[in-house]
Amino acid sequence: VDHFGNLITNVRSEVVPRELRPQTRVTVGSTTIDGISRVYSEQPAGSLMALFGSSERLEIAVNGGSAAERLGLGIGAEIRLTG
Repeated sequence: VDHFGNLITNVRSEVVPRELRPQTRVTVGSTTIDGISRVYSEQPAGSLMALFGSSERLEIAVNGGSAAERLGLGIGAEIRLTG
């Protein structure tokens, strides 16, 4: 969990080809996110989203908020990619 409350995973960007990201479903805890966004501005403020951050690792984030707080998750949370 970074200082913004983003959940940083160990999934590197090369694992999911760019052309498959829009239809990739990311499940974390009991929540599923449809699609991996390119940038924060693709989603409205307050939206839960998945994207590859500056570290090139998949992040679960809330645009303008804390995904860790919203989902009640932290270190050790499991994620699943499908699609």
